[in-house]
Amino acid sequence: MDDISASDEFDSAWDQFDDPDWLDFASDWLVKLRTGVEPPDVDIDGLVVDLSFSAAPHHQWRFIEATVAGAETDSELGHIAAGPMEHILGWHGPDWIDVVEQRAKSDRKFERMLTGVWRYRMS
Repeated sequence: MDDISASDEFDSAWDQFDDPDWLDFASDWLVKLRTGVEPPDVDIDGLVVDLSFSAAPHHQWRFIEATVAGAETDSELGHIAAGPMEHILGWHGPDWIDVVEQRAKSDRKFERMLTGVWRYRMS
């Protein structure tokens, strides 16, 4: 979905992230979920919230993909569902629902994660 251009309403700082950055970001958040330990000098939960409200949807999607891939427990999948996934569907759902449905058909872990999504702001 990287072909979707970000509008002026999104923070272009997220454009600087490349694939290893998304994987590191996802890994740091998952470690925080597992251990309760923040990475040094980073409010990782705050950064995840910031991503949801300031990053273009295609960047949010990259984070979701990376966290689902790295998730090891249903609890972690629940955090992804109740945070980043609910946000992208609630705010950008019509543009992303086909992508989400296709991913769920081909990825059982992703499908399982979706069971934790609450239908806030969604039809």
